[in-house]
Amino acid sequence: MGNSGNVLSIIDRLLGLLAVVAIRGYKIFLSRWTGRHCLFSPTCSTRSMVFFRELGYAAGLAATKRHLEDCCGEYSIRLEADGSIKLIAKSGRSFPQHELAAHVTARLPRVT
Repeated sequence: MGNSGNVLSIIDRLLGLLAVVAIRGYKIFLSRWTGRHCLFSPTCSTRSMVFFRELGYAAGLAATKRHLEDCCGEYSIRLEADGSIKLIAKSGRSFPQHELAAHVTARLPRVT
């Protein structure tokens, strides 16, 4: 499998780069009309571009799917004892305040 493994790896990387181009096109031409605002900062599309660039197509697709499930699924916001905010996704994954988009935390009441 030596040589065929290298070819598959190259194809996976090229498909990953093609996915990055497609996501960039979405961000430039379509995202303003989707009417949905991402919960995270950086956005899901930005994170997906990183996944595809760093992991290749197959692993990048799996990472993107997991992340989109956290963003698009049910979630709750939790106020911690120290005053910080965490988003708890349906998957159980926890995201600290610095990973959340400003519009998510802006609507929350301030505790003094």
